[in-house]
Amino acid sequence: MPDEKKSLIARRDFLRVAGGATLGGFMLPRDLAGALGAVFEPRGVLSSPAQGRPFEMLVLGDSIMWGQGLKEEQKFSYHVAEWIKARLPGIEVHRHVFAHSGARILEDPVQDAKPPKHGEVPSHFPSITAQVEAATTAAFPLHPPLDPRSVSLILLDGGINDFGSKVIINPDPRYGRARVRRETQEKCVDRMRMLLPKVAKVFPNAKIVVTNYFQIVSEKSDMVLLWELLRFWDLAGNVVNKMTEDVRAKMSDQALEFHRVSTEGFREAVAKVAWQVADAGKAALPRGTVADINRFDRLQRRVVLAEVPFGEDNAYGGPDTYLFYVNEPDPAASVRKPICMEQVPNVPLEQLNCRLAATGHPNIAGARAYTRGIVKVLEQWVPDWQASFGVKAPGPVTGRDAVELSRPRPARP
Repeated sequence: MPDEKKSLIARRDFLRVAGGATLGGFMLPRDLAGALGAVFEPRGVLSSPAQGRPFEMLVLGDSIMWGQGLKEEQKFSYHVAEWIKARLPGIEVHRHVFAHSGARILEDPVQDAKPPKHGEVPSHFPSITAQVEAATTAAFPLHPPLDPRSVSLILLDGGINDFGSKVIINPDPRYGRARVRRETQEKCVDRMRMLLPKVAKVFPNAKIVVTNYFQIVSEKSDMVLLWELLRFWDLAGNVVNKMTEDVRAKMSDQALEFHRVSTEGFREAVAKVAWQVADAGKAALPRGTVADINRFDRLQRRVVLAEVPFGEDNAYGGPDTYLFYVNEPDPAASVRKPICMEQVPNVPLEQLNCRLAATGHPNIAGARAYTRGIVKVLEQWVPDWQASFGVKAPGPVTGRDAVELSRPRPARP
């Protein structure tokens, strides 16, 4: 079996060639029932990967999906791949990572065509929409084009960078729950609703796991650490010149509203696409074919939301935080710093933001929490994957083959 370096497609090298590919705009027509067949291609949905082929897994999204600040073996997408390997003995699992720091859903053909930065360097482009197309391009020279029908699993997130974390927790009175609610709906949820049907269409056999976002700040966040965060993000100034319980409460309230609206919106988006796929599948079923109907019952559950187990204690500066602090040495810092110096303009503030880009992102404990949330929903598909790839169900997964999901407590600064 090839090692991880060979099975992980380097996003930087891939998108250097394929970053210009984008998808056109897509909108479900009003006559949804009449359009489902064309949108979801029912025959493709009912196809299965051929036995003996590798398990192809795509990772699409932003810095959280990329694993900002973490080494490869610490990222939750890596742990998910290892979890799948243990349940599909003898099958190669290829993890293709196109997610990167700063990616947003909204596409821009001009910006998407520019050479991409390293995945640790924050950049809106290539957009997540462009990542979908890049995953199937024939231009990548390091391996044959990836057949979209061969993809078995997709991990997907997106939307927070379409309006920014600084809006979510901004203590300025001009920012509040109403604005956070509106922008979360318009720039995060609505754009995910546009993206998800594209992903389901392009990859007709893939199980799709969408992850939600967590509450960034809570009432349990340490006020000293929050003040450092506001200063780092340049949100402390004339309007707010000190941290108080009222300021923390405002930030927490806005962060909770973002978490609530985005999670509820993603639930609805996932449910809608799952229904559309199911409806299209019914239209393709031969009447009276029990085997096809039973198989359809499994496949219709191919789009789900994995809600990550983050609580108030796990917010930024919380007593059991799952997020990196400002100035906390992260495992990828030594790699990111020289790249920031090379790829970010010679502006001290921008270079500082790049070098400290792990701030507010899931740390090792946070990545393991994401893993727990994702594998919880993956369990339902294991029997179908085992049947599709022609492998026998292994015994209890223990020892070196098990994915360690414990939560080490990070040291407070």
